[in-house]
Amino acid sequence: MENLYVAGDKVSLLIDPSKQLVIKKYLSRIYYCVDVNDEDQKLLAYFERELVAPASL
Repeated sequence: MENLYVAGDKVSLLIDPSKQLVIKKYLSRIYYCVDVNDEDQKLLAYFERELVAPASL
């Protein structure tokens, strides 16, 4: 099974579509992301089922 998103893709959270994230890496079925507005923060970890492609690309 291939991962749905690749590094550099912009995604949103399923539970909060207004929060925009950029995927930095994908390891062991976990996406490591940073907030678009604050890329200096720590990486946030999400499963694929918690992310959606934003409607306004």
